[in-house]
Amino acid sequence: MSYTYTGAFVYRPSGSVSAAKKKLEEYEYALPDFRYSRQDELDSLERKLGGRKEFSYSLESDPVYAAYKANYLERGRRSYDDALAAGSLLTGGYANSYAASSASLAKHAYDKKLTDVIPELYEAAYGRYNDAYKALDDRLKSLYGDKTREYAMYSDAAKSRKSDYERLYNEYLAEYDRDFKAQKAAFDAAADLAKAGRSADTDAKKLELERLKAESDAAYKSGLLAAKGVSGSGNASGNGSAGDKSASGSKSASKTKDPTLDETVKSGDYMKALDMIYASYTGEEREKTIESYGIPRYFVDLYEKNKSAAKKTLPPSKRVYTL
Repeated sequence: MSYTYTGAFVYRPSGSVSAAKKKLEEYEYALPDFRYSRQDELDSLERKLGGRKEFSYSLESDPVYAAYKANYLERGRRSYDDALAAGSLLTGGYANSYAASSASLAKHAYDKKLTDVIPELYEAAYGRYNDAYKALDDRLKSLYGDKTREYAMYSDAAKSRKSDYERLYNEYLAEYDRDFKAQKAAFDAAADLAKAGRSADTDAKKLELERLKAESDAAYKSGLLAAKGVSGSGNASGNGSAGDKSASGSKSASKTKDPTLDETVKSGDYMKALDMIYASYTGEEREKTIESYGIPRYFVDLYEKNKSAAKKTLPPSKRVYTL
């Protein structure tokens, strides 16, 4: 992985990290709330059993009793009539006490049969009551069991989804960590190269400045020695015009020398010296002044390169020159 050094590390997710994040965000982690598929039926059964009334038995509302009653009453009536008729024959068809008594006994026999069947009917009704309760209870228990199995399946599905989500989350974190470290390592490598390049460039420029300063100092000292030699020769010989001319030229040069500028050049601060020259001279006179002070051409070119940009923002005393 390559990385362009810009001075500050900024992490930018790669395509693989963005894809892993999108997959994670789009995964439907949560299931809908659990609802049993037969919940309505279960709720209805619970209401029926919860609101179930205590057992009570009413003969008049029992259709079985009504059927028995109608049958026994009819048979009792016929027995009564038959017994009454048979008894009346003994007295020539007239009613008598025996006939009446026999008829009453015949009817009473059927009334007793109807009364005797009542306990059986009660037990039958109670049995039906219990059977109905048991049927509801058995169905309710069956639904409870089915609901438990259905919830277990729901729970397994929820666990599976959670497991899948955690897997996708861990994959995203791993991809993010790998990508981040790779980019950081590439950035650090680029930063090291950039720092090494700046250091090497700075060292080279420093050596070049030191060399130019040494050459400039040597040239300046050589110029002073030459000037002193010419002046001494002229005074010693006393020869006419040549000596006078050298002496005159020396005096003229000494008069035009600026002590402050001279000291600045001697200190090696060529940029400040050039500031002073450019502020006081122009054109050919400026070039002659630069040459007379022995300022190396390298610094003049460097000054020209930076002068335009520097003077737009800072005064001469605050300028910074880029080497």
